Amino acid sequence: MHRIILENTNIKELGDRPRTIRILLPDGYDDQPEKRYPVLYMHDGQNLFDSSGYSGYSWDVARTLDRMQAAGETDGIIVVGIDNGGDHRISEYSSSIDPRAVKRIEKHFKGIALVAEGGAYGDWLVGTLKPSIDARYRTLPAQATTGIAGSSCGGNISLSIMLAHPDRFGVVGVFSPALWIIAADAFERLKQADLQGVRIYHDMGGWEETGRFESLQLTFSSLRLDRALKRRMPQNDVMRRFDPIARHTELFWQDRFPGFVRWGFGTRRSHDECMRSKEEQR
Repeated sequence: MHRIILENTNIKELGDRPRTIRILLPDGYDDQPEKRYPVLYMHDGQNLFDSSGYSGYSWDVARTLDRMQAAGETDGIIVVGIDNGGDHRISEYSSSIDPRAVKRIEKHFKGIALVAEGGAYGDWLVGTLKPSIDARYRTLPAQATTGIAGSSCGGNISLSIMLAHPDRFGVVGVFSPALWIIAADAFERLKQADLQGVRIYHDMGGWEETGRFESLQLTFSSLRLDRALKRRMPQNDVMRRFDPIARHTELFWQDRFPGFVRWGFGTRRSHDECMRSKEEQR
């Protein structure tokens, strides 16, 4: 069975803010000391294995990966879950703030002062956390076998960190991104980034917001992202999924997570099946 290790650290780049890191080691890790594994860095670590206080659900990452590994869909993955910073979450997960989004941000996040701290958070993840994980665990540290993923603003920062460090992350999972917060900077950086060797999964639900108009805005932003990516990348390096009934909770990210894993980290058989499914959806 899998094993989860909890570690506590401080993020120097963010004024020594404390942070808990949850490291999932796959089934067989201790029994095969010569084997190395791909690594997936994920944000909002509190909600990956345990139920979210917001929705009552988790991503169910550990049990999902156990099932997939037992079924031969993956050869095992190390997951590094990084807890969010509580009241600092939105700031840490925003590498920029679109001036057009300020009023909407103030409405959504009342009482929280937003500062774009995503660059510092990303520098810590790439410059401190990743080297530490690679040194202490049996990882496959190359770009092709290193992923980063998250949902909502966690999806934003996954995309932003990859754009700042494209040579480090070959698989990116952008679940239900709140792109309206970072749109101006993110789409401009997409035009300039070197995306060689990068593969990007992104998705959206049809009912991410309680209001229909706001949900439609997110759907359009997802389509805009898809077009922007496909202008810069081979078609097979981009995977988009749209679930018309999905809402903005861990319950639906839990449902879509296995498809991302098959596409990004699956065995050859699993990946080929995922690509066939993609072709059928076109």
